Amino acid sequence: MQEFFRHLPPPLVIGTLVGIFFSIYRHNRTSRVRFWIVAWSLILLHFLVPIIELHPNRFNWLIDDLDSTTLQLAGVGFIFSLAPLRLTEFARWVCFVGISLPVAMFSILSTIESQHKLLEVFCIVLATFGGVGVYHYFCINRDIYDNLIEGALLVVGGASLYQLYSGNSQAPYYALMMASYALAAIFVVRHYWRYSPGVLVSSGGLLAWSGVWACAAYFPAFMARVGDAGTELWNVPKFVVSFGMILILLEDESIAAQSARDREHSLNRQVERFAEITSQLLGAVDVPPFCEKIANVITEEGNFHRVVVLLADDTHYLHIAGHSGVSPDALAHVQSVAAKMNVEEITRLCHATTKVGKNSYRVPPDKVASGRFMPSERGYPEHANWRRGDELLVPLQSHRGLSVGCFFLDDPKDVERITAEELIKIELLAGDLAVAIDRSTMQRQLVLREKLVGVGQSVAGVAHELNNPLTAVLGYTELMGDYNLQPEVARDLTIVRREANRMKRIIENLLRFSRQSRTETTRTDFNAVLTDVLTLREYDLNGKGIKLETTVPSYLPEIAIDQSQLKIVLSNLIGNAIDAVQENTSKFISVEARELGNKLLISITDSGPGISDLNRIFDPFFTTKSPGRGMGLGLSICYGIMRQHGGEIYAANVHPTGACVSIEVPMATAMHPKQAEILS
Repeated sequence: MQEFFRHLPPPLVIGTLVGIFFSIYRHNRTSRVRFWIVAWSLILLHFLVPIIELHPNRFNWLIDDLDSTTLQLAGVGFIFSLAPLRLTEFARWVCFVGISLPVAMFSILSTIESQHKLLEVFCIVLATFGGVGVYHYFCINRDIYDNLIEGALLVVGGASLYQLYSGNSQAPYYALMMASYALAAIFVVRHYWRYSPGVLVSSGGLLAWSGVWACAAYFPAFMARVGDAGTELWNVPKFVVSFGMILILLEDESIAAQSARDREHSLNRQVERFAEITSQLLGAVDVPPFCEKIANVITEEGNFHRVVVLLADDTHYLHIAGHSGVSPDALAHVQSVAAKMNVEEITRLCHATTKVGKNSYRVPPDKVASGRFMPSERGYPEHANWRRGDELLVPLQSHRGLSVGCFFLDDPKDVERITAEELIKIELLAGDLAVAIDRSTMQRQLVLREKLVGVGQSVAGVAHELNNPLTAVLGYTELMGDYNLQPEVARDLTIVRREANRMKRIIENLLRFSRQSRTETTRTDFNAVLTDVLTLREYDLNGKGIKLETTVPSYLPEIAIDQSQLKIVLSNLIGNAIDAVQENTSKFISVEARELGNKLLISITDSGPGISDLNRIFDPFFTTKSPGRGMGLGLSICYGIMRQHGGEIYAANVHPTGACVSIEVPMATAMHPKQAEILS
């Protein structure tokens, strides 16, 4: 009984510590803690064996095997708990079992003093050289220290094989024990890499534990002299390591709590900065230049090192409006890729990639048509939230469902934070920016429309006032033409009649701008009209060396507009584009048509110098051409025709140079049934 109580304290202490590990595991369910629970449970079993052995029975051979094997497997468990391996948890456990089997087999063979030396050699080779192979193949972020670790394990394996060849099977057993706990100590330091009591106590205890086995392996005479008197002393490192590991877990809890407080503070600061941005967006801020500040705020307060803000121009192609953390070379690559992307490409990416938040998507590099959007040299370990080459896309969609651009984010600071909860603030900011852009566009169009309505009313009044005396002038010139006049007078009368007719055409154009004249609305085939207009303009295009590109589907629904009026609009717009590019080195005009809801969107883009004053572009008699090359009524006429047919026309400068004039014409199928019946 006295012998029983002498062996009782160590298992009681270790059992209590195992219970503490189980308690901690309820709040810290990590692979590391699971490995530690298994390892300390094996050590507890090691301490229980002597108590069982106090009552000898015919299973003493099994008890001896457990006594020799448990500590070996515990050391392997400590190694796999912290080894920097690129493995999932399941694969890590599989490797642990794969290494543990030959280790356990060798321990058993060593205990029973087996004569099967070839089997022992096989176990040593699997345990040491197999372990080096696993570590070499799956190691994360290798450096010179990993080479030293592998070299040391190979030396231990070679020395163990030599000892077996010399007929000593105990020395390899102790050598494996020494290597296991020394390697576990190294991994503790490399994994945590902090100067804290828990790390120092755990790593120091493991090194001392390894030193005990080193003495047993290489100084057997010294261990024989110490005998059982030093047994309690040899157990001290075990208790030191257990307390150190519990201290590490408590330190982790403290660090996690401090990190949570810092994270909460960071989130509060992020909310404040984003709220400031939102309040400015709701004001009268000029949105495009403001995107640079938005990008800086996202990188400063968000989870990504690099951000690019892309906005769509009136041609629906993207350009860089703001960026942060992007190198000049990467920025040039971004611009080249963005120039080939339009808002439809953003929609396609959203449907073809993994959704992270409510309005954010993780885009693999193979999904972008031109390759990775923002090249990066940063490497990331395998993770479900992020893989090397991924980028995060947050589309800018207004409340009307219109896509006006996107955020591209890359190089996360913490892959664990790429979650829906973390991204919701950036998504809200993207929504606010989209609404501000949409509102700015609508406000600009509304101001222009109100101004043109006022101009149209004034023009209509003036035109009517001029029409009456002009009618009299034309009437009298017709009457005088019947008289027998002298040649000089007849010639002068012809000039008066010609200029009066010219004035009449100007008045008719002004009335068309002011929407006072009536035009019949019919079903029109856009492709047929465009072909006629381009045929008429073919000489100008070829003669001036202008490259024309048309992006028009072969089949489009019919549109509700008078065919002759549409020809006037297209001819005016293409003519203006020809005049804009003819003095440029790069002469390029594109005509694009696509369905936009119940309207047909037609965009004519040129590579000219752009429009100097967008606010006056549709004003009558406003022109950017040189004197004598235009009266400034072309776009005014187009505006009147489009408004008369329930359509829209708007102009914008495009990035980096050029201008785009777009018209929206209602589809014939989108008209009221009675209107459609009349047209049919």
